[in-house]
Amino acid sequence: MNDRKVGLFFGITAFTIWGLNPIYWKFIKHVPAYEILAHRSLWALVFVWMLVVARGEWPQTKAVFGQPRVFMRAALSAACLGANWYIYVYAINSDRILDTSLGYYINPLFNVFLGVVFLGERLRRLQWMAVLLVAAAVSIMAAEFGRLPWISLGVAITFGFYGLLRKTGALGSINGFLIETMALTVPSVGFIAYWEIQNVGQFTESMSTTLLLIGTGLITAVPLMCFARGVRSLPLSTMGLIQYFTPTCTFLLGIFVYGERFTRTHLVTFGLIWFALILYSVEGALVLRRQEQLRNQLGLENHTSKSR
Repeated sequence: MNDRKVGLFFGITAFTIWGLNPIYWKFIKHVPAYEILAHRSLWALVFVWMLVVARGEWPQTKAVFGQPRVFMRAALSAACLGANWYIYVYAINSDRILDTSLGYYINPLFNVFLGVVFLGERLRRLQWMAVLLVAAAVSIMAAEFGRLPWISLGVAITFGFYGLLRKTGALGSINGFLIETMALTVPSVGFIAYWEIQNVGQFTESMSTTLLLIGTGLITAVPLMCFARGVRSLPLSTMGLIQYFTPTCTFLLGIFVYGERFTRTHLVTFGLIWFALILYSVEGALVLRRQEQLRNQLGLENHTSKSR
């Protein structure tokens, strides 16, 4: 099996695990979302630290503590990640899986908006159309239900800013994630200890709950490892397409496994966003094709000039 096929396997595995995550969170629905967040931070730190040590990357990761600006930036991205985790788990265990699916469909287009505002990127025509379609979809949702779809927007916004901070930061994917979980674990350990002392925590409620809360670290670390392996072997354009496995799996779970209500408004909203994503993906493919043609043309010209 060639390296690209291996990368595709790991990439699809990562996004599929993320898409099926609601099944896991439903098993600990009786645990408050904030307590799940605390345990997820702690146990993710344990598993990811073991991964970093196994890869021999602990010395360079440890060096970040001597760089206050880099560490503070990682702490800021950790805050965005923690907020995203909380909103996501709260939504899943409040029977609002479709809202999280909508949020992750919106996220790539929100990233385009962040690129314009913070990175000085310019939108092309189809990208503008895609962003306007998302705005229309959110407006329809707000008009129908009398409020903004705050879970969908919260998921998209927190993960969007997390991605922006990681994109403009200096840390690698797994090393950076380790620093972020460290930042989240500092308050988490204090809260967990307090809840257990006050006998209000769920960690020791039963053996199954204990194991499932510890397992939140594994369910966080495994797809991250798969993603890190996949992204090394695949073009970003391919990763950009298979990322839709996550919200699609979540969408199907919400409707066909957990029986969430799918109204006409949902159909219109999701339809607009799916169309926006098609425009966005087609536009990206056209740009990549033009760039490839330009590279080939330049390569041919260079070869011709050398042969002369």
